This record gives sequence, C-alpha cells and structure tokens, in this order.
Amino acid sequence: MKTEMERRLAEFVDRKAEMQRFCDMLDGEDKLIMLISGDSGLGKSSLFARMVHECGLRSRKKAEVVWSDTRPHDYMAVMRKIRDDFGPDLFKPFTDLINYFTVPQYNLKIDLQGSVRVGEGLQVKDSTVGDVAGVVIKDSMFVVPRYDMAVPEAERLVQLTERFLDVFATALTKEPLVVFLIRWKR
Repeated sequence: MKTEMERRLAEFVDRKAEMQRFCDMLDGEDKLIMLISGDSGLGKSSLFARMVHECGLRSRKKAEVVWSDTRPHDYMAVMRKIRDDFGPDLFKPFTDLINYFTVPQYNLKIDLQGSVRVGEGLQVKDSTVGDVAGVVIKDSMFVVPRYDMAVPEAERLVQLTERFLDVFATALTKEPLVVFLIRWKR
C-alpha cells in the first residue's frame, strides 16, 4: 500500500515548468517567494509533494506550516513550528527568550562554546513500541506571562518576533532554508 507521499508523487503530471522554477529558486542566491494557488483538482497537492521531495533530494532544510479554517494558528505557533522543523539548535536565542517571558524566575542563558552530551552511549533494552525513551522540552509551550515581571504582552511579542527574525536571518546566511506556508481549503 502506497503512502500519501508516494501517491502524490505518482500523480505528479505535467508540472515541469513549475518544478523548474522551484528548482531554480533552490539553486539561486535570491530569497524568493513562490505562490501556488488554483481551483481544486489542478494538482497543487501533488506539486507540493514533489517540491517537498525535491528539498529532500537536495538536502535542503524545510518547514511546513499548514493551516485551515478549522485549525488556525497564532503567529507564535508559526514561529515555533518553523523553529521545530529547522531544528531547535538554530533557534536557541529565540527559545531562551520564550522561556524568559513565560517561566517564573527564569534567567536568560549565555550561549556556551563547546558541546554538551546527554545520554552518550545510552542503550535501551527490552523496550516495546510505545515506550518513551526520552523527552525533549524546547520551551514551556505556554503563553502565560510571568507573574514576577511586568512586561506588557505587546512588548513581549515584539521582542520575540525580533529575536526570531534575527535568528532566522542568521540561519539563512549559513544555509538555504525553505518555508512552505500551506492553507488547505475545505
């Protein structure tokens, strides 16, 4: 039985021009935006699947932010999704600021040089599907402001957005990143 991705790739027909433009974007130096829209049944989902597949073939990091009328996102959730898809290591200063604004008595961290190793050489034996081997918590995922500081929500959001954009811009200087913003209409 084919997966959804395999089925979408198999349905990919006559979109060579669009894929060539996308590949040119991946290979180019400019940071461009491509919009794909159209009526249902025209192959947008198959084109999207092919684009995601092309990112994988080229080892390009990508983030997929999907929303619909039944699953709206706030922009903090979008920034967290992009961070999580690209890898939290790129966004440590952003995550640190989220924690600073939401975790009582939290102190901002200083980025240390070197590496930290946790569970090096760890071996898991006698486990079954469903066992939890470890949990990574990137930030508290709550947006409740700290009770021990009086920073208005608007100011917190401005600072978080600026930190996210600074980190994202720095990440783009190191490697190309692809962000897919998808809105599924039902």
